[in-house]
Amino acid sequence: PPILRPISRSKAGGSRRGRSRRSEPGGAPAASGYHGQVSPAPTRFLAGLVAALATILVLLGITVGTLLTPFWVFGEQDRAGSTRLTGYTGEEVRIVTGAILSDLIVGPPEFDVAARGEPVLSEREREHMRNVRTVILAFIVVASLAGIALLTTRRLTGGSRGFWRGVAVGSALLACSVAALGGFVLVAFDLAFETFHRLFFAAGTYLFDPLSERLVQLFPEQFWYDTALAAGILLILLSLATVALARRRLRRGSAAVPVPGATLGATAS
Repeated sequence: PPILRPISRSKAGGSRRGRSRRSEPGGAPAASGYHGQVSPAPTRFLAGLVAALATILVLLGITVGTLLTPFWVFGEQDRAGSTRLTGYTGEEVRIVTGAILSDLIVGPPEFDVAARGEPVLSEREREHMRNVRTVILAFIVVASLAGIALLTTRRLTGGSRGFWRGVAVGSALLACSVAALGGFVLVAFDLAFETFHRLFFAAGTYLFDPLSERLVQLFPEQFWYDTALAAGILLILLSLATVALARRRLRRGSAAVPVPGATLGATAS
Protein backbone atom coordinates (compact mmCIF):
# COMPACT_ATOMS: atom_id res chain seq x y z
CA PRO A 1 0.00 0.00 0.00
CA PRO A 2 1.21 3.58 -0.54
CA ILE A 3 3.01 5.28 2.37
CA LEU A 4 1.29 8.47 3.47
CA ARG A 5 3.60 11.28 4.54
CA PRO A 6 2.41 14.28 6.58
CA ILE A 7 2.13 17.63 4.82
CA SER A 8 3.71 20.65 6.51
CA ARG A 9 3.56 24.31 5.59
CA SER A 10 6.61 26.06 4.23
CA LYS A 11 7.57 29.64 4.96
CA ALA A 12 6.25 30.84 1.56
CA GLY A 13 2.78 29.52 2.31
CA GLY A 14 3.03 26.47 0.02
CA SER A 15 3.19 22.89 1.12
CA ARG A 16 5.91 20.27 1.17
CA ARG A 17 6.29 16.70 2.17
CA GLY A 18 7.18 16.18 5.85
CA ARG A 19 10.38 14.36 6.63
CA SER A 20 10.07 10.94 8.17
CA ARG A 21 12.37 10.20 11.10
CA ARG A 22 15.35 8.02 10.27
CA SER A 23 15.21 4.45 11.47
CA GLU A 24 17.85 2.21 12.90
CA PRO A 25 19.08 -0.63 10.65
CA GLY A 26 16.48 -3.00 12.13
CA GLY A 27 13.63 -0.72 11.21
CA ALA A 28 12.99 0.64 14.70
CA PRO A 29 12.75 4.41 15.01
CA ALA A 30 15.80 6.12 16.45
CA ALA A 31 15.36 7.39 20.02
CA SER A 32 15.48 11.13 20.37
CA GLY A 33 17.89 12.85 22.71
CA TYR A 34 15.10 13.72 25.12
CA HIS A 35 13.67 10.26 25.55
CA GLY A 36 17.13 8.73 25.64
CA GLN A 37 17.73 10.50 28.98
CA VAL A 38 14.51 9.37 30.62
CA SER A 39 14.64 6.27 32.84
CA PRO A 40 11.78 4.41 34.49
CA ALA A 41 10.67 5.97 37.77
CA PRO A 42 11.73 3.00 39.99
CA THR A 43 15.21 3.08 38.46
CA ARG A 44 15.56 6.82 39.06
CA PHE A 45 14.37 6.41 42.64
CA LEU A 46 16.80 3.57 43.36
CA ALA A 47 19.72 5.48 41.81
CA GLY A 48 18.86 8.53 43.89
CA LEU A 49 18.55 6.49 47.09
CA VAL A 50 21.90 4.76 46.57
CA ALA A 51 23.54 8.08 45.71
CA ALA A 52 22.13 9.76 48.83
CA LEU A 53 23.19 7.03 51.28
CA ALA A 54 26.58 6.54 49.65
CA THR A 55 27.26 10.29 49.69
CA ILE A 56 26.57 10.44 53.44
CA LEU A 57 28.95 7.57 54.17
CA VAL A 58 31.68 8.90 51.89
CA LEU A 59 31.59 12.34 53.52
CA LEU A 60 31.72 10.73 56.96
CA GLY A 61 34.68 8.65 55.82
CA ILE A 62 36.56 11.68 54.53
CA THR A 63 35.99 13.48 57.82
CA VAL A 64 37.08 10.58 60.04
CA GLY A 65 40.13 9.95 57.87
CA THR A 66 41.15 13.61 58.09
CA LEU A 67 40.90 13.67 61.88
CA LEU A 68 42.93 10.47 62.25
CA THR A 69 45.97 12.01 60.58
CA PRO A 70 49.02 12.94 62.69
CA PHE A 71 48.62 16.53 61.45
CA TRP A 72 45.37 16.88 63.40
CA VAL A 73 46.12 14.53 66.32
CA PHE A 74 49.53 15.99 67.23
CA GLY A 75 48.30 19.57 67.01
CA GLU A 76 45.23 18.87 69.12
CA GLN A 77 47.27 17.04 71.75
CA ASP A 78 49.40 20.16 72.12
CA ARG A 79 46.29 22.28 72.60
CA ALA A 80 44.74 19.79 75.05
CA GLY A 81 47.90 19.66 77.22
CA SER A 82 48.93 16.02 76.74
CA THR A 83 52.55 16.78 77.62
CA ARG A 84 51.52 18.28 80.95
CA LEU A 85 49.16 15.39 81.78
CA THR A 86 51.57 12.58 80.85
CA GLY A 87 54.79 14.18 82.03
CA TYR A 88 56.35 13.29 78.66
CA THR A 89 58.18 15.71 76.43
CA GLY A 90 56.48 16.83 73.24
CA GLU A 91 58.74 14.53 71.21
CA GLU A 92 57.88 11.56 73.42
CA VAL A 93 54.15 12.25 73.07
CA ARG A 94 54.46 12.32 69.28
CA ILE A 95 56.49 9.08 69.18
CA VAL A 96 54.06 7.27 71.48
CA THR A 97 50.98 8.60 69.68
CA GLY A 98 52.45 7.78 66.27
CA ALA A 99 52.99 4.18 67.36
CA ILE A 100 49.42 3.93 68.68
CA LEU A 101 47.98 5.34 65.44
CA SER A 102 50.09 2.92 63.40
CA ASP A 103 48.83 -0.06 65.40
CA LEU A 104 45.29 1.30 65.11
CA ILE A 105 45.21 1.65 61.33
CA VAL A 106 48.00 -0.54 59.95
CA GLY A 107 48.52 -3.13 62.67
CA PRO A 108 49.33 -5.49 64.15
CA PRO A 109 47.17 -4.30 67.05
CA GLU A 110 49.75 -4.82 69.79
CA PHE A 111 49.64 -1.30 71.28
CA ASP A 112 52.76 -2.20 73.26
CA VAL A 113 54.69 1.01 72.74
CA ALA A 114 57.06 1.89 75.58
CA ALA A 115 58.44 5.17 76.89
CA ARG A 116 61.34 5.57 79.27
CA GLY A 117 61.65 1.80 79.49
CA GLU A 118 58.04 1.17 80.58
CA PRO A 119 54.90 0.20 78.69
CA VAL A 120 52.70 3.21 78.04
CA LEU A 121 49.37 1.38 78.09
CA SER A 122 48.08 -1.24 80.53
CA GLU A 123 46.53 -4.47 79.24
CA ARG A 124 43.06 -3.04 79.87
CA GLU A 125 43.89 0.04 77.80
CA ARG A 126 45.36 -2.11 75.03
CA GLU A 127 42.23 -4.23 74.92
CA HIS A 128 40.09 -1.13 74.52
CA MET A 129 42.27 0.06 71.65
CA ARG A 130 41.82 -3.31 69.94
CA ASN A 131 38.06 -2.82 70.20
CA VAL A 132 38.45 0.69 68.78
CA ARG A 133 40.45 -0.75 65.88
CA THR A 134 37.69 -3.24 65.10
CA VAL A 135 35.11 -0.44 64.91
CA ILE A 136 37.32 1.81 62.78
CA LEU A 137 38.26 -0.94 60.31
CA ALA A 138 34.59 -1.88 59.94
CA PHE A 139 33.76 1.76 59.22
CA ILE A 140 36.60 2.01 56.68
CA VAL A 141 35.19 -1.02 54.85
CA VAL A 142 31.67 0.43 54.84
CA ALA A 143 32.85 3.85 53.65
CA SER A 144 34.99 2.26 50.93
CA LEU A 145 32.05 0.18 49.68
CA ALA A 146 29.93 3.33 49.70
CA GLY A 147 32.54 5.07 47.54
CA ILE A 148 32.50 2.18 45.08
CA ALA A 149 28.69 2.22 45.02
CA LEU A 150 28.68 5.97 44.39
CA LEU A 151 31.09 5.73 41.46
CA THR A 152 29.30 2.70 40.03
CA THR A 153 25.89 4.36 40.24
CA ARG A 154 27.21 7.46 38.50
CA ARG A 155 28.69 5.36 35.74
CA LEU A 156 25.56 3.24 35.24
CA THR A 157 23.26 6.25 35.19
CA GLY A 158 25.61 8.42 33.15
CA GLY A 159 25.42 11.09 35.85
CA SER A 160 21.65 11.42 35.44
CA ARG A 161 19.50 14.01 37.17
CA GLY A 162 18.26 11.30 39.55
CA PHE A 163 21.82 10.56 40.60
CA TRP A 164 22.78 14.19 41.25
CA ARG A 165 19.46 14.86 42.98
CA GLY A 166 20.27 11.97 45.35
CA VAL A 167 23.74 13.40 46.00
CA ALA A 168 22.22 16.79 46.80
CA VAL A 169 19.55 15.33 49.10
CA GLY A 170 22.04 13.15 50.98
CA SER A 171 24.47 16.04 51.49
CA ALA A 172 21.75 18.42 52.64
CA LEU A 173 20.34 15.82 55.03
CA LEU A 174 23.79 15.21 56.50
CA ALA A 175 24.45 18.94 56.98
CA CYS A 176 21.10 19.45 58.75
CA SER A 177 21.59 16.38 60.95
CA VAL A 178 25.10 17.41 61.98
CA ALA A 179 23.94 20.95 62.76
CA ALA A 180 21.14 19.64 64.96
CA LEU A 181 23.32 17.04 66.66
CA GLY A 182 26.13 19.55 67.09
CA GLY A 183 23.94 21.78 69.20
CA PHE A 184 23.22 18.86 71.52
CA VAL A 185 26.90 17.92 71.76
CA LEU A 186 27.90 21.48 72.65
CA VAL A 187 25.54 21.65 75.61
CA ALA A 188 25.71 18.00 76.73
CA PHE A 189 29.09 16.69 75.61
CA ASP A 190 29.50 14.18 78.45
CA LEU A 191 26.13 12.58 77.72
CA ALA A 192 26.82 12.48 73.98
CA PHE A 193 30.28 10.96 74.58
CA GLU A 194 28.86 8.32 76.90
CA THR A 195 26.02 7.47 74.50
CA PHE A 196 28.43 7.09 71.59
CA HIS A 197 30.64 4.67 73.51
CA ARG A 198 27.70 2.60 74.70
CA LEU A 199 26.70 2.03 71.08
CA PHE A 200 30.02 0.38 70.19
CA PHE A 201 31.71 -0.85 73.37
CA ALA A 202 30.80 -2.94 76.39
CA ALA A 203 29.88 -1.01 79.51
CA GLY A 204 32.84 -0.04 81.67
CA THR A 205 35.52 -0.98 79.13
CA TYR A 206 36.02 2.62 78.02
CA LEU A 207 36.28 4.35 81.42
CA PHE A 208 39.80 5.18 82.64
CA ASP A 209 41.39 7.12 85.48
CA PRO A 210 42.88 10.40 84.18
CA LEU A 211 45.23 10.53 87.18
CA SER A 212 47.03 7.26 86.47
CA GLU A 213 46.15 5.84 83.06
CA ARG A 214 48.04 7.12 80.02
CA LEU A 215 45.34 6.61 77.40
CA VAL A 216 43.15 9.41 78.74
CA GLN A 217 46.22 11.52 79.44
CA LEU A 218 47.32 11.26 75.82
CA PHE A 219 43.74 11.85 74.62
CA PRO A 220 42.01 13.89 77.34
CA GLU A 221 38.42 15.07 77.28
CA GLN A 222 39.40 18.43 75.79
CA PHE A 223 40.97 16.56 72.86
CA TRP A 224 37.68 14.80 72.10
CA TYR A 225 35.59 17.93 72.58
CA ASP A 226 37.69 19.87 70.08
CA THR A 227 37.77 16.91 67.68
CA ALA A 228 34.00 16.54 67.79
CA LEU A 229 33.62 20.25 67.09
CA ALA A 230 36.08 20.07 64.18
CA ALA A 231 34.29 17.00 62.79
CA GLY A 232 30.97 18.84 62.82
CA ILE A 233 32.38 21.91 61.09
CA LEU A 234 34.21 19.84 58.47
CA LEU A 235 31.14 17.72 57.77
CA ILE A 236 28.94 20.77 57.27
CA LEU A 237 31.47 22.42 54.95
CA LEU A 238 31.92 19.24 52.90
CA SER A 239 28.15 18.73 52.71
CA LEU A 240 27.48 22.29 51.55
CA ALA A 241 30.23 22.06 48.94
CA THR A 242 28.74 18.78 47.67
CA VAL A 243 25.25 20.29 47.52
CA ALA A 244 26.62 23.18 45.46
CA LEU A 245 28.35 20.76 43.08
CA ALA A 246 25.22 18.64 42.68
CA ARG A 247 23.00 21.68 42.03
CA ARG A 248 25.41 22.94 39.38
CA ARG A 249 25.28 19.56 37.66
CA LEU A 250 21.49 19.58 37.84
CA ARG A 251 21.31 23.04 36.25
CA ARG A 252 23.72 21.97 33.53
CA GLY A 253 21.64 18.84 32.90
CA SER A 254 18.44 20.86 32.65
CA ALA A 255 19.98 23.11 30.01
CA ALA A 256 21.14 20.09 28.00
CA VAL A 257 17.75 18.33 27.86
CA PRO A 258 15.71 19.38 24.78
CA VAL A 259 12.19 20.65 25.46
CA PRO A 260 9.53 18.41 23.85
CA GLY A 261 8.03 20.14 20.82
CA ALA A 262 10.89 22.61 20.44
CA THR A 263 12.06 21.00 17.18
CA LEU A 264 8.50 20.77 15.84
CA GLY A 265 7.91 24.43 16.65
CA ALA A 266 11.09 25.44 14.88
CA THR A 267 10.01 23.56 11.75
CA ALA A 268 6.56 25.13 11.67
CA SER A 269 7.84 28.69 12.14
